Amino acid sequence: MLLALLLVSLAAFLFGYAKLVSVAFQNLRLPLRDMIWAAAAGPAMNILIAVTAALLSHLIVYVPNSAASRIVGNLNNSITINVFLVVFNMLPLLPLYGGRVLLGLLTRPSPAKSAASADSRHRVSHCSS
Repeated sequence: MLLALLLVSLAAFLFGYAKLVSVAFQNLRLPLRDMIWAAAAGPAMNILIAVTAALLSHLIVYVPNSAASRIVGNLNNSITINVFLVVFNMLPLLPLYGGRVLLGLLTRPSPAKSAASADSRHRVSHCSS
């Protein structure tokens, strides 16, 4: 309710935050590779949102002049915020996404774990008669 009141009152500054998304790494088939994909998903969505806002800004000619300036401002803000989030989150520091991507790229799986993992996924049953 408070957020709605602030939006209606045209507050100059609103601040929000995101809850951390937990990933059960033990459930990943290839933890190092899949950790990279999980970490890259957030920045990929920010890029998608920024590109969508940029594409929508080309449709502003179809909007009435009375609303066009506010819509252009919102689209520009969306582009700016999402590009900033991509750059910030991809800094190579843990717990940011960039740190997780770097960790996944620099860590080598141990041969014993890789063999055990591959064996458990590709186990073949032999029947004796």
